[in-house]
Amino acid sequence: MRRQIILILTLALFLAVGGCGEDDSGVLSGEEPDTMVMVFRDGVSPFPSYSGTRDAVIKNSTAEQLRNLNWGEMQQDSMGSRVLASGNYQMRLLIRWDLSSISSCEKVLEAELTLNLHPDSGDSVTFMMYRLDVPDNIPDSWTEGTGKGDYKTGVCWDYATDATPWDNPGSDYLAPGLFSIQTGADSTASFNLPSGIVEDWIRNPLDNDGIIIKPDYLSSGYRIVRLSENSDPDLRPRLTVRYLGYG
Repeated sequence: MRRQIILILTLALFLAVGGCGEDDSGVLSGEEPDTMVMVFRDGVSPFPSYSGTRDAVIKNSTAEQLRNLNWGEMQQDSMGSRVLASGNYQMRLLIRWDLSSISSCEKVLEAELTLNLHPDSGDSVTFMMYRLDVPDNIPDSWTEGTGKGDYKTGVCWDYATDATPWDNPGSDYLAPGLFSIQTGADSTASFNLPSGIVEDWIRNPLDNDGIIIKPDYLSSGYRIVRLSENSDPDLRPRLTVRYLGYG
């Protein structure tokens, strides 16, 4: 409800000030737009002080104490699955970005997430990407947390924040999946994000819960992924957005 009220007020203000320069037909007026590219990577782009990436791996376990550890400040972590005597142990990556450097007037053409993978973990794994959807009673979104294996200091398997549970353990996400990729000895993994979803995140920041990358249930194995806290900026996750610039 809070999100709906804010979105209604935002839309009313948008219309009151004339929006993005649209004419009566709904077509953007003025000069022809330029095709532009913006990269989001912590400590690098769109400016050196950018720190708008939120990423963390959540891990399943039969023990409540273990599956509710937060891993929000890891330089790298495992994503994938392992078959244990107790069942399929999954490690899922959650990630989202602050996209406010792109005007809400812009038209997104395409977007791509690139993850750097550690070469020492070369299992063949099929990963699926889904759009996250946090519970309605969370005012913002899931919290990355400050943990390095600390109990409930942020997002974990059962909780979206340190106090608010997911509706479904392991995170809430929307079907169908957005993209899938199989990795073997690859040093990178690239995921195409639907342009409409990225555009929605830009225009409606409260809808931006980001994505989850999880292993296919038939795929056993894992890869070590470099995260936004990595000491080497060139190894951190990179989101590349190509769009038409009207502003």
